[in-house]
Amino acid sequence: VQTNLPQDNKLDWPASQRVAAFNNWLDLTDKLINPRTQLRPDLIAWPETMFPGGELNPEAVEQYRKFGIYLESPATAGNKPQRIALADFSSTLLESQRKRGVPMLIGATAAEGFAITPADEADPAKRGRVKMSRDARYNSVFLVDDGQVQKQRYDKISLTTFGEYIPFLWRYPDVQNYIVGLGARGMKFDLKFGTNRTPFTLRTTPARVITPICFEMTYASHCADLVYNDGKRVADVIVNPSNDGWFYDSDMGRQAHIFHSQMRALETRTPIIRSVNTGTSCAINSRGQISQEIPPRTAGARIITVELDAATEPTFYVAAGWLLPWVCEGLMAVVVVTTIALGRRQKP
Repeated sequence: VQTNLPQDNKLDWPASQRVAAFNNWLDLTDKLINPRTQLRPDLIAWPETMFPGGELNPEAVEQYRKFGIYLESPATAGNKPQRIALADFSSTLLESQRKRGVPMLIGATAAEGFAITPADEADPAKRGRVKMSRDARYNSVFLVDDGQVQKQRYDKISLTTFGEYIPFLWRYPDVQNYIVGLGARGMKFDLKFGTNRTPFTLRTTPARVITPICFEMTYASHCADLVYNDGKRVADVIVNPSNDGWFYDSDMGRQAHIFHSQMRALETRTPIIRSVNTGTSCAINSRGQISQEIPPRTAGARIITVELDAATEPTFYVAAGWLLPWVCEGLMAVVVVTTIALGRRQKP
């Protein structure tokens, strides 16, 4: 599924727009299932953080439901303000998936140790309000199947430098968020680094799926570690949920992101499926060839077929590609030293 939500709206979603966008994406998802032919894909993928109902992990959703947390849509001409319960987004998604019967990978945030407590009732200004706290927050991909959020989850391991954290300063959250506020008021860098590299296993196919999120596709060693473990293949398909809305109307950035994905397919000999907000969503085979694209800056859905690579042993790049930069640096050092030595031997 390719959504087409402008990044300006994504940063500040009004409640009514969240509902409209959510319903649109559910409609797009329905188009992937043909009731006449009973054609059902093995997997449905949504782009990065496209779930509009806050955190999707069941513990957080239960807190939203218990305390009746809601979003309020402002009043319009002739209409009163509308309250939209956050937990309803999760309920609608789970029921929709249950009816389709197809596993879904959903990009959303996860919160560990999430808790909601009533505010100080003694303070009239805080009466009726609540406080939200969490031990950790992640940029995640959830597996939704059998009408439930499954325990399998991937938390983004390689956060985007200066997009999700600032090197060194991430150890000092207050300082980091102060710096972020100077250039991007309203944003907050509060994501934690994930640690689990376990691939998703699906009941609809024996193919094992890994889901590097967005800019993780630019980290070659990270993708290699996700596909291979101790020299053995542990994943057969890469599904890349991404949000390229940050490129706005520039397709150059989108093409650069695809190029990186092509390199990862070649390096690991693994097919890639890209599900991207604002595009370009597509399939990339294990030889790096692109097919079945959805044009950028359009909303749409497409059934993509990929052919798995039968090879199980690591590629040369995975096994020894890390040597290449060291060899290049060594050769450069030899060239520099030789040039200096020959220069000193020459007479004036």
